[in-house]
Amino acid sequence: MKTPLWQALAAHVEKAPFSTHTPGHKSGHLIPSALKEAWGEAVWHYDLTEVPGLDNLAHPEAALKESMEEWARERECAYVQYLLGGTSLGLKAAILALCRGKEVFVPRHAHGSIYQGIVLAGATPVPPEVEFDPELGIPLGVAPETFQEALCCHPDCKVMVLVHPTYHGITADNATLLQMAHAYGVTTIVDAAHGAHFTSDVTPPSALALGANVVIESAHKTLPCLTQATVMLIGDAALVEPLRAAVGLLHTTSPSYLLMASLEAAGAWLSEEGDAVMADGVRQIGLLEAALAGNPHLHVARHPYWKQDPFKVYLISPHAGGEAISDALAARGVTAEMSDGRGCLLMMPLDGGTRELREAIVAAAHDLAAVTTEIPHPCYLTGRPQTVLSLSEAWLAPRTTKPLCEAVGEVAAAVFEAYPPGIPLLLPGERITEQVLRAWTDSGRDAHAPVDVLTDA
Repeated sequence: MKTPLWQALAAHVEKAPFSTHTPGHKSGHLIPSALKEAWGEAVWHYDLTEVPGLDNLAHPEAALKESMEEWARERECAYVQYLLGGTSLGLKAAILALCRGKEVFVPRHAHGSIYQGIVLAGATPVPPEVEFDPELGIPLGVAPETFQEALCCHPDCKVMVLVHPTYHGITADNATLLQMAHAYGVTTIVDAAHGAHFTSDVTPPSALALGANVVIESAHKTLPCLTQATVMLIGDAALVEPLRAAVGLLHTTSPSYLLMASLEAAGAWLSEEGDAVMADGVRQIGLLEAALAGNPHLHVARHPYWKQDPFKVYLISPHAGGEAISDALAARGVTAEMSDGRGCLLMMPLDGGTRELREAIVAAAHDLAAVTTEIPHPCYLTGRPQTVLSLSEAWLAPRTTKPLCEAVGEVAAAVFEAYPPGIPLLLPGERITEQVLRAWTDSGRDAHAPVDVLTDA
């Protein structure tokens, strides 16, 4: 894969040493001493803006256009749009473009940003029931028969949001769901924030390869690039212009060329080295799982019916909760992605990590021998909360803040969620019940957690 943006940046740095344009550090002329010591000088020269020769993300015609076309060729789609606001921005833009005033299928384990997009679009969410692992409380996805029922009950709903993979790396039976959506003429928007690396034989297939219409991938979550760097992959050429228009409404007009250059470089890395690196990475992670096999204090939770990202390693213990596992890992220098009540999630490097990393995890497992904690219940609800007011009406209504334990009977005015992973326990407009309070506190969380409630409901 070619890197035209990087070449344009390098050429500009070589020929134009004097900056009288934004940003304020003037291509490294003024650098705070602490940052200069920590980061050096070179990176500042490449932190540029839309000067001649570097193209314009809002109207790409040269280096940026060529760079995004390279991505599109590699991923075999109609168009690729660079985004610098994470998958959250891309999802909002997609919903705004395709769902204005319409119903949209949204599973309950969707990220909170999707509901923000629904508010912006004045859309109405239709929530198919989500299956959860009963022991771990991990959302698995929507069963095909559940989606079939939703399609029959809402024949006018022609847009679906799908999560592929989940935060824990699970893809469930999304291939069947996408086939069903196409059969019913339903356009699919896929939150693939954690699936940018799904291009290899050792990973599940990408949502794009399964036929999704619009896929947003947080490249920065799994690929070697800078935070916020994201791609929107558009499989249907007819959707390119409305999606670009919606992105223009939400995207910054001062895009970081450092972020975009790192995104381009990550695409080239994925094309040229990704398969080999990930194949070896899976072997290395296999060594970790083998080292933990039979350990009475810590093991990797994988089940045969899960279609799972091999680089997501969810650790559980029979006598310690997720926070204790995270603490044991931290004491060995390992920072986990997330801990919930039951377990601790690691996002392993695509090369599988070093031997030292594996040894630190195994050592943490032995450290847990002396640790016993209460294992909280998973934090999720069975069934749907009572909806009192529409999502959009509640989001913009007058509100106040109360401790959750004092808000039973009130109506939520904002998304109430544990973050990460950012999956709503309550949506705006839904009634706060004793069941909600129990689900929250039984998972080890504070009953006095603040919750926004409507003042007039």
